[in-house]
Amino acid sequence: ERLRVTAGGEVGIGTATPARRLHVVGAVGQAAARFVAVGGATVAIEAQGHIVPTGIGYDLGSAGQPWANVHGGDFIGDNAVLNGTLGVGQSASVRQTLTVGDGSGPLGFINVLANRGGAAIQISNAHAAGWAIDAGGHILPTVPNTYDLGSATQRWANVHGVNGNFGTLTLSGLTPGSVLFAGPGGQIREDNANFYWDDASNRLGLGTSTPTATLDVVGTALVRGDLQVDGSTTLGDAATDGVVFVGRVNSDIVPASNNAYDLGLAGQRWRTGYFGTSVVVGSTVTITTSDIQYSGAGQIGTAAGDLSVYTAGAERLRVTAGGEVGIGTATPARRLHVV
Repeated sequence: ERLRVTAGGEVGIGTATPARRLHVVGAVGQAAARFVAVGGATVAIEAQGHIVPTGIGYDLGSAGQPWANVHGGDFIGDNAVLNGTLGVGQSASVRQTLTVGDGSGPLGFINVLANRGGAAIQISNAHAAGWAIDAGGHILPTVPNTYDLGSATQRWANVHGVNGNFGTLTLSGLTPGSVLFAGPGGQIREDNANFYWDDASNRLGLGTSTPTATLDVVGTALVRGDLQVDGSTTLGDAATDGVVFVGRVNSDIVPASNNAYDLGLAGQRWRTGYFGTSVVVGSTVTITTSDIQYSGAGQIGTAAGDLSVYTAGAERLRVTAGGEVGIGTATPARRLHVV
């Protein structure tokens, strides 16, 4: 028996119990078969084995007569030309190029719908050089500020670009307080021992990682322009610290409180003082080891009141406001009164 037609109209070739309208068991040669639907009905062809072309070079459908949908587990072939949508239930293997769209309009995209916790699209290559993805446009997430590029355990080695605009940028391996700068080759570097930001106290340390002021500089600072300090200024923190004035003072030097501070100390005196007009002393002038000398004409006097001259702590001579001179007396009664 080669062929059977059942009472229900099923045709079996190579089988006595056909289960479909045409049920073929065995190899089918090169003869062509054509199935035509009548009255708008559809024709279904079911195969319990592979449908394999006799050689490379045959198509499934044509450019003018494409299939509406192709369902299957895997697709393995040289080219897939689709006028609509490619739906992949499990996997699709493309040996060369997958082209979406023809460039004539805005349509053409790959839409991956996956309900899973891992990667929906995985690209791998056993070659040591790895994979390269070239994009002729933007790569954008569907929802802003929702998805990551890489993960905490799977990071990209290097990300190259011209501009970066991030709401939050986290760089692992950096120490809290790092002030980042560009090192050799443009690499991001840190040096907490010499460049540190205390975010809790809003302090910047240069030469220190424990700043105690808003700007704490440990080392030498050079200002090549004008420096203006609005507020109190302290120079030095020990008696051994020195302050060198190479330039000139262009203003008055006035103490913060009257008659409260000294210029020099008993054991650390200024050597010479040069004054253009006058020296006004509110209390006492003490000269311990030298004389008062005038390089030209000079005078010693008072604007009001008497003038007294002391030796060994005792008054020896007095000139009153009226011009009387007393030697040995503080109350001269004559122009010269000697006691």
